[in-house]
Amino acid sequence: MKASPSFQRDRSSILNGCYLGIDLGGTKIRLAIADNTGKILQERAVPTPKVSIQNLLEQIELTTQDLLTESSLHQGDLISVGIGTPGVAGDDGFLSLSPNVNGLASIELVHEISKLFQCPVFADNDANLAALGELVAGSGVGLRSLVAISVGTGIGAGIILNGEIHRGHRGFAGEVAYLPDERSEDTEEAKIYGATEMVGGTVGLLAYANHKYPDHFPNVESIFESVNDGNEDALSLMIHEAKLIARVVVALQSALDPELFVLAGGIGSHPLLSPEVSRQIARWLPYPVNLVPSALGNRAGIIGAIELALRGDHLSEEISEG
Repeated sequence: MKASPSFQRDRSSILNGCYLGIDLGGTKIRLAIADNTGKILQERAVPTPKVSIQNLLEQIELTTQDLLTESSLHQGDLISVGIGTPGVAGDDGFLSLSPNVNGLASIELVHEISKLFQCPVFADNDANLAALGELVAGSGVGLRSLVAISVGTGIGAGIILNGEIHRGHRGFAGEVAYLPDERSEDTEEAKIYGATEMVGGTVGLLAYANHKYPDHFPNVESIFESVNDGNEDALSLMIHEAKLIARVVVALQSALDPELFVLAGGIGSHPLLSPEVSRQIARWLPYPVNLVPSALGNRAGIIGAIELALRGDHLSEEISEG
């Protein structure tokens, strides 16, 4: 987790202030304002600007101002911000492994957001925050360990151990997109996006579908709709995807043995997929694995971002008091 420098604040403002969560994705940004208990007051999803990073920052600022106004709050009421991003926020504040948002690695995101809102900012990997969201408000409530595997535009995993995000030595824990896959060639592109992501992410799945069944499945939802209708071609595509996800689960299960796996993301959270993934896992493991689709859907990340802001702010207060 990357944090901005601390700001001096009147402690009484914390009782009446609010928190901002930002879930930054390749196609959409989801933002939410929450009170000091974590209750979301206003929430909105907007398209991710493609032109420049400056456009991205302007979109975040304008949408936040709208949410604050709708909540009868002001920018000065913001206590802290939690951001979920593709990639990993390093100690220098710059992001790495974030190929799905153009130019994101070229700015010190935490510093720029902190300048916008003049409050502490905490950033973490979006899959980590989806896992945190499931822990505090979704399928993982009451548990101490879980892994949330997000499968959509990209593929990644958020790992919770002993009730906390497990990031690893360099912050790269859960970057399962880079697991080897024999169907993805050994290319520079595979090093950027990850061999498993190139096969099992949205682009890879649709490319495979078009290769097998040209012009039959224009998007991921059409595959699942056709499975519901009993289409055998669509079923074969879903099984193809389920096998890939099952390999990821087996690798993580063997290393971590968590209480629960949660499938999230535009592909992963579809309710038809998880039973097939469980069937594939049973081919390779001699014991069952507890695996469910996300209870929060595409809101897991924003709930995790709010929780990050709350936890980060409490940590800042403990440090300042120490």
